[in-house]
Amino acid sequence: MGDNVMSQLVFNGAAAANGTFNNAAVVDQGGGIVRMPDNAHGLKVGSHVYISGTDNYDGNHKVLAVAANTFDIEAKYVAETLAGTETWVCGCKMNRPGWIAGIAAKLSAGVGSSESMSIAIDSDRGSDFDVTLDSHDFNTVTNWVELYDSKLYFEEGDIVKITFANSTSKTFGVRLLIENK
Repeated sequence: MGDNVMSQLVFNGAAAANGTFNNAAVVDQGGGIVRMPDNAHGLKVGSHVYISGTDNYDGNHKVLAVAANTFDIEAKYVAETLAGTETWVCGCKMNRPGWIAGIAAKLSAGVGSSESMSIAIDSDRGSDFDVTLDSHDFNTVTNWVELYDSKLYFEEGDIVKITFANSTSKTFGVRLLIENK
């Protein structure tokens, strides 16, 4: 492996793996913590999210605390009232090129119908380069574990994300094993 670095991205929740913020103010919690407004987001503490569309909070964040209609992230507070169009996704903008070495995902129960969880790349090069790298149907199964022999590459600036509608609101946990150059 040489100078390659292994890391892990964690995503967990009990609703869709993405959301849109409410038309509401971001709230200063003090100590470098801000509260983001999103009704029924379903995120769990420890999940990584990528925020976009805000004036002050775009980028990678880890969820530090949750309530039914808000979640907290570490960020310098700057007053901002969101318009209700800003978004978050269970994902991470990559700061250097690399590849996905494996995935371990678990649901609290099968969703009971055909519904897939996917690993996708939102390419920094534009939508012509966006791609779904792998997906798994969670109809009746509750685990997805895979180590990849072939490399699932991403470039610096790409957003690696989990896409999952989770229409039945099952609790999910996902770990992506990432190897960077």
